Amino acid sequence: MKTLVLMLLFVSICQNSFCQEKVLSIVNQTLSKEVLLKEHRRIKLVTKLGEKYEGKFRILNYNTIKVNGVIIGLNEISIIRKNPLALTILIKANFFHMGTVGLFFSALLSGFSENVSFVLVGVGILASDIYGGIKSPNIKKGYKVSDNWTFAITSGKKGVKEPNIK
Repeated sequence: MKTLVLMLLFVSICQNSFCQEKVLSIVNQTLSKEVLLKEHRRIKLVTKLGEKYEGKFRILNYNTIKVNGVIIGLNEISIIRKNPLALTILIKANFFHMGTVGLFFSALLSGFSENVSFVLVGVGILASDIYGGIKSPNIKKGYKVSDNWTFAITSGKKGVKEPNIK
């Protein structure tokens, strides 16, 4: 029994050590910087045609990725940026919270002055903050092709590029 457990452990360790993980490498030659994005991370990207996609990406081969069921070639991407879920939740919750607080204080001021215009201002604040929560900005840095960033699929190590296989 001990031999079987040891053999399974050894095979498991060997498999993990020889397995190479593919990542999306974002490189800027002029700044000498490289950013690696692991597969199944949340991203936002804009294509050269202006189409916007958001979600977890999957690497299909050395030239294409898949975002929410849409296959996108690396040469079609204009802007790509990270889109962490925790930051998205915090921003959306903050917008909604600020709108609710604005509505509460405007209703409170309306009760003191008996003027309905304060409530209308509060409703306007709430509506604009709900819209801001739905269309929340991504404050993470974007990597643009126009700023000399290039995209490639590589193994998990920095500086190691895979051959361009078609």
